[in-house]
Amino acid sequence: MKALVYWSLGGVGGVQRFDALLTRALLDLGIETHALMPSSINIRSVEAYHGVSLREARIIKYGILNCGGPYCDLLNNVHGNTILANIIDNYDLIFIDTPFTLPAGNALLRRLNYVYYLHGAVITRKPKPVLTGNPIDLYFMGF
Repeated sequence: MKALVYWSLGGVGGVQRFDALLTRALLDLGIETHALMPSSINIRSVEAYHGVSLREARIIKYGILNCGGPYCDLLNNVHGNTILANIIDNYDLIFIDTPFTLPAGNALLRRLNYVYYLHGAVITRKPKPVLTGNPIDLYFMGF
């Protein structure tokens, strides 16, 4: 069995903690696990920050645009989803942490048996204040 965990966002925060712990759990279960992530993620920083080792996982990185703002984030997300679409058939389990933004995304995902969409706040050992336009994110930061 092969699993893919798609890390769509750079940084070392909450979703990276969840992705790292999920990747580690799959490895501990003896499942061959690959992680697809943007080139901006420093996997060693994520490991050190969250105290988890991912050395047995196969890391697949894709290049992203070095820019800022919501349009840049959207372009990088579409690029990551394009990479995902090209390799998705090689896996038995797929875990994604962002909505699939390709127009054919839903049809592509329906072809697979096991796709899990993950979303939500995960409190880290070193919480930091978050600037957000989504009020629900502020609710989770209150815990």
